[in-house]
This record gives sequence, structure tokens and C-alpha cells, in this order.
Amino acid sequence: MMTQQPLNQNLKTQAILKSVETGMDVYDITGDKFGEVDDLYFGAVGDEIVDGVEPATTSEAPVNAQDELIQDFAKALGGEDDLPEELRQRLLHDGYIRIDANGLFAADRFVLPDQIASVDDKGVHLRVARRDLIKR
Repeated sequence: MMTQQPLNQNLKTQAILKSVETGMDVYDITGDKFGEVDDLYFGAVGDEIVDGVEPATTSEAPVNAQDELIQDFAKALGGEDDLPEELRQRLLHDGYIRIDANGLFAADRFVLPDQIASVDDKGVHLRVARRDLIKR
């Protein structure tokens, strides 16, 4: 069962994702560049609409049907979706950044918003090591 985050936490994670752009360099906690932002999804804040708060958006508007969302997510994973259901739901809810990892045999990774320490003109700086990210 996935726990709901407080509204102000959801808004905070949405704000950090909105400062990320495709093509940005990505650095792990040690400062090593290991890839670039290949794609991002802002997630879903929830079913409730709050006065004065813009709903989350994505580069491609997701279809309301849950099956189509999961199909799109599986497509983003390269067609194979072997992630546990709870993790998949968290990525869909919270949003994510997909990293195109450098190197011939390097696996692409997914970054959750709470794994991002900061975003600046150099790129996306993570608060975790590359090995702690979700592999594609």
C-alpha cells in the first residue's frame, strides 16, 4: 500500500521537477557525471483539486485509463515492465526523471523527486549514488 504524501510535499517535489529539462547532465552524490536527462514525468498530485494550485502536467497528457498509463510507463521502460507494482505506482504518482546513462553497458536509471538534491545551470545533482537508483 502506498502512503500519501502531504500536499505541501507534493508541491515541493513538483517544483523541483519543473526546473529539470531534457538534456541536462546528471551528477550523483559524489559529484560524478553519469548521464543526461532523457525524459521526465511530473506525476499525479491526486484526484482532489485545491484552490489556487495548478495541477501537475506532463509533456504528454496521460490518458485517464489506468491501463494506458501503465502501457506508456512500460514503453518508457523499453517495453519490459518488471518493476514491482508498488514501485511502479510510486513513479506514476510522484513523477520521475529517466536518465540516459553514459557508457556502452550502462543501464538507464529512474530518479524519484526526493532523490534530487538540487538543480542548477550545471545540471541535476542527486542526494544518492548511481547504484541506489532504479535500473531500467
